[in-house]
Amino acid sequence: MEVTDPIPWAEGMRQNLRAEFLKWILRIGEIYEDERNLQDALDLYKRARDLEPLEEELYRRLMVLYGRMGRKAEVVLTYRLCRQILTKDLGLKPSEKTEEIYRTVLQNA
Repeated sequence: MEVTDPIPWAEGMRQNLRAEFLKWILRIGEIYEDERNLQDALDLYKRARDLEPLEEELYRRLMVLYGRMGRKAEVVLTYRLCRQILTKDLGLKPSEKTEEIYRTVLQNA
């Protein structure tokens, strides 16, 4: 007998936990940013991105922070990593919002 989904509620619970995790990461990151603890915010977003590599908002936050820190090369590398992962894993391009943030940050960096 083949079991295709032994715990059907687990995926829904996992998605809820993932959304809650992301919400708190973004909130804590905003607090760091408001307090001008840019390196702490950067470290937090990078660790979260490593756990959730398909979450575009983390790449956007990283690009903005790198731009604020005058680290243009890292803005470009972050964007390229986002594009590469989304294309490879999902067959998608970054969203228009991500593209716009990338262009804006590059212009202002």
